[in-house]
Amino acid sequence: MTVTYISIQISLSLGITNHLKVALIIQTITYFFSTPILINFVRSKFIYILKNIPSEMSKYLIILGLVEFATICMLFVYVRESSSSSFWILMTVILMALTAAISYHLIYIIVKNFMSTKTLKHLAYTDDLTGTKNRLVLLGD
Repeated sequence: MTVTYISIQISLSLGITNHLKVALIIQTITYFFSTPILINFVRSKFIYILKNIPSEMSKYLIILGLVEFATICMLFVYVRESSSSSFWILMTVILMALTAAISYHLIYIIVKNFMSTKTLKHLAYTDDLTGTKNRLVLLGD
């Protein structure tokens, strides 16, 4: 959406009468050069995440994807309906709220796992009774 907006603004600033064709050309060139960069970023970051994701989070990510897809479909129905009924508006709002709730739950799982890792690291490197650094820290392991 950002690329489309910027392309349209650039084409409008050029003062050409058929600015939408120019915007399409600018958008195509932008995608042509940015897609390989985006693919490399996805490969290096997200594939690692997807291979090592806990099963609990995997289920929530699938549900989140389905809810977001349903929300987008509802928005298309809402936009196409000139006399938007309150049913479609209510369904879109419910799906958006569900998306937010699932997203916050996923963030909660991530933070909880981080705190568990932090606690385990503290237990591994300090003496539980005295709170001083243990032999692992001294040896540098």
